[in-house]
Amino acid sequence: MISLSLLFLAAVVISLAVFVLRARPESTVNPWFAAFTLAVGGWMIGIGGLYTGAYLEAWARLTFASASLIPTTFLYFAYCYPAIAQKHDARLRIANRPSGGAVFTVDFPLSVDALVPA
Repeated sequence: MISLSLLFLAAVVISLAVFVLRARPESTVNPWFAAFTLAVGGWMIGIGGLYTGAYLEAWARLTFASASLIPTTFLYFAYCYPAIAQKHDARLRIANRPSGGAVFTVDFPLSVDALVPA
């Protein structure tokens, strides 16, 4: 029952992505929002497939692949919305590179170390 509801919600999310992309495909915001919602929809399909209990490895791979696209597509969507951010946000682009994660955590002022009182 849970898998059916997740598959239904994934169909709604994917149809929202297609609707937004078809509304203004030339915009810089709409393709990134559509990519983000497609990644979320793929993750929901993977979780729903895991609840069926069959082909667990394939569903786990789909879930992992979709979940690893969610942060990147959300960051690019947030970068483009409502307008392109200023040039000092290069750290956002560096964080999306595989080796840039360590630089991002060391250089970004809102890391966990900055939030812990001394």
